[in-house]
Amino acid sequence: VKVHCKNCPTLATLDNRTSEICQKLDGKVFNLKDRVVGVNASPCHPRCRSCEIPYIDNEYSTRFARDSKGKRIEVSSSMTYEEWAKIYKIK
Repeated sequence: VKVHCKNCPTLATLDNRTSEICQKLDGKVFNLKDRVVGVNASPCHPRCRSCEIPYIDNEYSTRFARDSKGKRIEVSSSMTYEEWAKIYKIK
């Protein structure tokens, strides 16, 4: 597993309370030198729950999410908010 600390993807919370701005930033990778808090780095707004994580070149990792009933589930770490919302029918 290689960890690249020059690039950081944004990790948004996968549930139905995630803000629209964080939904759109989820999974986007930004170079650390281009990081701007409130634009492409957390916090993006008051009570922001998103964060940046080291870029990991690994297709086997997972992340936690909530299903449509609010139950905690595990999904692929490569799944974006948009993909998650489509699968679990979140509006």
